[in-house]
Amino acid sequence: MLARAGEHRNTLRKSGKMAAAFLMAGVLLLSSAATPTPWPSRFVEAASSEAWIEVNTDSPTLPMPAFGFTYSYDRNGQSLVDDAGLADPVRQAALNEIRPQWIRFPGSAIANTYDWTRAIGPQNERIRNVDGRIDRFVPVSSAFGPDEAAALMEQVGGTLVMTVPFNSSAQDAADLVEYMNAVNDGDHPWAALRADNGHPLPYGVKYWTVAGDSSASAAAIWTAWPTNGDDIARNGIAPSSDQAQTWWSYGGERSFTNQKAVRIDSWRDAVIQTQGIESETYYVKFPPAVPESVSVKIGATPIQAQSWTQVDDFSGSSSDSMHYLFDAESGKITFGDGVHGAIPPMGQFVYVDYVSGPHDSYHDFYSQMKLADPNIVITSDNLILRNMHTADPELVPLDGIEVRSGDWFADSNRLVNDNYFDEAIGRGYGAFKNTIDTELAKMDKPSIEDVKLALTDVGYSQSLQDAYGNDYAQTMAGALMRSLMLAQASLNGRVPWVGSAGLFANLGGAADDTGPNEISAQEYAVQMFTTHFGSKLLRTTNVGSAERIVKYWKDKGAVSQAEVPGIVALASESTDESTAYVMLINTTRDDDVAARIAWRGDRLAGFVPIKTWVLDADSLSESTLAIRSIDPPSIDDGVIRLNTDPASITVIELRKNAPE
Repeated sequence: MLARAGEHRNTLRKSGKMAAAFLMAGVLLLSSAATPTPWPSRFVEAASSEAWIEVNTDSPTLPMPAFGFTYSYDRNGQSLVDDAGLADPVRQAALNEIRPQWIRFPGSAIANTYDWTRAIGPQNERIRNVDGRIDRFVPVSSAFGPDEAAALMEQVGGTLVMTVPFNSSAQDAADLVEYMNAVNDGDHPWAALRADNGHPLPYGVKYWTVAGDSSASAAAIWTAWPTNGDDIARNGIAPSSDQAQTWWSYGGERSFTNQKAVRIDSWRDAVIQTQGIESETYYVKFPPAVPESVSVKIGATPIQAQSWTQVDDFSGSSSDSMHYLFDAESGKITFGDGVHGAIPPMGQFVYVDYVSGPHDSYHDFYSQMKLADPNIVITSDNLILRNMHTADPELVPLDGIEVRSGDWFADSNRLVNDNYFDEAIGRGYGAFKNTIDTELAKMDKPSIEDVKLALTDVGYSQSLQDAYGNDYAQTMAGALMRSLMLAQASLNGRVPWVGSAGLFANLGGAADDTGPNEISAQEYAVQMFTTHFGSKLLRTTNVGSAERIVKYWKDKGAVSQAEVPGIVALASESTDESTAYVMLINTTRDDDVAARIAWRGDRLAGFVPIKTWVLDADSLSESTLAIRSIDPPSIDDGVIRLNTDPASITVIELRKNAPE
């Protein structure tokens, strides 16, 4: 693997495409002896190979967003734990290295059918969940549950972004908040259960999102499922429709006909057919149900199916009585044992007509979860709720809107540029900035001016991955794209968190649980933000950096372009203001760029550079793939001078009164 990365790096250098390398950030600030330097005209007249960066410590700081990953619970948390729930040491070490500030659990679309109560307590007593993605619906182990996910993040020093499915109830969501966050003081039974399960102290999960993915392509949700049958492609209700949005905002009931009943841990046709055995059990897809609305029939098709009769118990049922029991709260259907109640014939489907509900509204979820913990932040991925909130902010409250990157780079097979480096730069700098600006503009209304914009599943788009192949070194362009995305998310105080879809490299098409344990190249860019950067963003001004026009595929295949500076600069400081950082992202394909950094204001008096971190092609070709540490730059006449390599990220760390 490492040899292949080195060979690819050499190929890039020989072909003049060094720019496919990783991007790293540079931190540059003035020394303690320097006084604030006036901004000379020569900064403006600097050559195109230079970038003058001014760091302003007089202006207010912005909070940095938290950086992390969507990590679904399937495959034991993508092999983060084994079947006993114990952390895999190699993958735990990878988490410790990158130090994500959060992971999103139990995932995105997969979470639509998740029941968290199945995934707590002793491993041998847990019940498998159903993969909530409409092309899956298979059983999934619950070995990687809320406790395992939270414990892993405690070791890393982060937290969870917890997803609660809209298919559940507001009370169920509030119970989960209590389980994760309440003090075990005798008044909180779910906190007491958490303590019994081995964790007396609260986990303190701050960020919560209602519904993992309510998009039309993934909506295994009661508001979007077909009214008749199960043909999502033809009969589903669009999540953006007026009716679906009314259900989201206000709750209610829905009638379903000819819907196939399912197993407790699978919705697949091959699994849910009757087996001809005693006491078979099935479930409606979207409980609870109005008891008197339920009718059940069994057959190969709805037309051929025969009706069965609901009874309170089997005490009066004979061996040929076509009877069943029904529990309205859980949606459970139980058939007889052949003595009391007939056994359904083998190889048939159980079809159900029923009224699903009453279901809670988003407001119900929000209010009950806040009662469980008033300090949590609650978002939803259902973007139309933003408009509902504008019209009625009290009835449809929002702390934030969650936006994913799935449609931002939608053209699947083409590149505007003749090289993937420029495509990555254009999409990372242009498309992502446009997305942030567009989404914030939609919230430019007084009633939602405090609503946050959470950006999840930011990643290396599949079209780029298809074009570049799965070679590890070739994903270095993706790292550059990722760093630019994170940089621009950091510039918006209304972005509380931003993250991507995965941590580990997926080489040769291997699934994460059978593939290698190498960290995805892109995530080393994330590490620069999580381990070598501060929590408060300082204002920077970039003067004299040469810009170039880069075109890229935007949304739905539309071509756009962006003016990309040779250096993208960020500066930050720690919460206690004892450490400061400057990050320099060299976006050029072939050029060294000389960075010159000065500052305005006196808060950084007494600071000197002590470390410099670099991520570039060499970072991925050594015996150990890692961010490199090099000697820090010196300060000359109150200015830090540093040459940045093509396609690199450089971070300079400064500390106050640092020892010699």
